[in-house]
Amino acid sequence: MSLRFREFLDVSDPSYQTVTVTKKWKAKMKTTSTERQRKHREKMKTLDLALVQVWVPKDRVVELKSIALQMNQEGSQDSEPSPRQLAFAQFLCDKKGLILKQEDLASSKKLSEWLNKNKKKPDKIQG
Repeated sequence: MSLRFREFLDVSDPSYQTVTVTKKWKAKMKTTSTERQRKHREKMKTLDLALVQVWVPKDRVVELKSIALQMNQEGSQDSEPSPRQLAFAQFLCDKKGLILKQEDLASSKKLSEWLNKNKKKPDKIQG
């Protein structure tokens, strides 16, 4: 028991005379802070989040957190493809002779996957 903890402990109170340490607490304390940080980073990566560290004014922190929440919510929603995505898809189809299925045009995420998969394919041979 640390000295700081003893200062706040009222020894005369009978409920504080015995301290029970649970197995869960013991297991938690066995892991180092480095391991806990690594697990947290892995969890965030599985959620497809990236760690970005920047210095910002203290009065802007709340604003940035709300922007991050909004971006997270918008990212989970699947919207229509943007005009730039559609133009690039048309360009790839013309240049490489690809066929774009209607199901790939249904959402921006599907079209983005299609674009990433097909942008490195070789150009069609003109004969």
